Amino acid sequence: MLVGSPADAERISDLSIRGLVLLRFAQVCAGEPYDADRHGTFAVIEPGDSVDEFERQTGCPVLHDTFFEVRFGDPDFVPAAEAIEDHGVCYELVYVLSDDGGGILLFLGKVDGVDPELLAMCAKYVTPITEASPR
Repeated sequence: MLVGSPADAERISDLSIRGLVLLRFAQVCAGEPYDADRHGTFAVIEPGDSVDEFERQTGCPVLHDTFFEVRFGDPDFVPAAEAIEDHGVCYELVYVLSDDGGGILLFLGKVDGVDPELLAMCAKYVTPITEASPR
């Protein structure tokens, strides 16, 4: 699900993920009104969502490398995400898709019904969060 504004985040059923998404909106916008062109796109993969459909809709390579040439599982696969963070109840993936810094923040809960291949990719390539991390 694309989250087009902080108000849209209220539709996220998992309260922990909703809280994290709202926090990221506040951090990215820094008091300005949200503008997708300026602040990027926010999205949540929920149970039953198709990763392939998400990739087609957004052009964001989730289970493919940056150029959609190699898929997760191939020994040459390298995730296109700048970072994959584990927040306990969910993963947060950060994609920078343009030279001006525009991108996508993608969140997915660690729950039944979320694509198991996507969860496996996140678990394999997760970026350790340290105490010094600003997130």
